[in-house]
Amino acid sequence: VLVFLILFVLPVFEQVFLSLGASPGGGLGSAFAAARIAIVLLGILIVLLLAVALLYILPSTRAKMVQVAAHLPVAGRVSYLMSAGRFTHALAMLLASGIPVEEALDKAAPLATSRRIIQSMPAVRAAVAEGTDLGRALVDSGALVGFEAKVLLSAARAGQTSNVMENLAEYYTDQADNQIDSLLGVVEPAFVGLLSIATGVLMLSVMLPLTRLTSA
Repeated sequence: VLVFLILFVLPVFEQVFLSLGASPGGGLGSAFAAARIAIVLLGILIVLLLAVALLYILPSTRAKMVQVAAHLPVAGRVSYLMSAGRFTHALAMLLASGIPVEEALDKAAPLATSRRIIQSMPAVRAAVAEGTDLGRALVDSGALVGFEAKVLLSAARAGQTSNVMENLAEYYTDQADNQIDSLLGVVEPAFVGLLSIATGVLMLSVMLPLTRLTSA
């Protein structure tokens, strides 16, 4: 649509105004130039967003994008929550199936994409091998922090670590969904605002010269 407006619609209006006696310079040229710039900038923004989405879909670049997102304030938190949700859900299923803790860790670890969880896995495995409870090992290694750590510590004291894992997985998933909804709540109005500005500039570029012609 943007390419169509730039290549076909604006030139037609420009020729119409010129045929009606409008000067090609001054206000007419400035108005159409501003409209083209606004639409081009909006088009670049859309292309960048599509490129980011395409890079995330491709498996070869997804891991790198996750690493980059981990350093961003909001995206980093969402990335960690999603990774922790997958990891704890897999652990819950494996432990509920009767698989030993060390084997469950080995099978669940590849699902974690968060650098914090990945880097803590050697310490978690070593602590579990020494007889430390899984919940305590995850907390001491820094894989899980904050409220989740307190829940796991309480479960570890009661010997209910495996039962709490599924609840933690649901908690992480809900928190990730809430964070994504909050992010979309900011991005969508901003995008709509940019579209409105571009549309307004386009309308002004057409209406202002027309107003001058009718008042002349």
